[in-house]
Amino acid sequence: MRTKSERQKKEEKIEITNKINIIFLNMASEYLITFANVIIIVSLFPSIVGKDKPALGTSILQFLVCIIFILAYIDLGLFLPIIANIAMAICWLVLVFQKVKKEPSH
Repeated sequence: MRTKSERQKKEEKIEITNKINIIFLNMASEYLITFANVIIIVSLFPSIVGKDKPALGTSILQFLVCIIFILAYIDLGLFLPIIANIAMAICWLVLVFQKVKKEPSH
């Protein structure tokens, strides 16, 4: 039976270390993205509860962008950003409905 050379052992350790680093970087990225999304959600609350609303086009576009991000995060398997973007999309959708309700029909 052959024993692994020192070089092979070193290469295996490096490979394992690289895999661990990638996992932690992905986890850190997931938390950072989620944190940023939560900040955006909190920043939308004054518009949701206040009388001033963003333009209808802005709210619709932001809602659609959230849907695009949700699809991307599903593809990447990032669970927390998916949840945060669903919440953000709901906030934008609320603003859309509030703006439509607020504006008189022509």
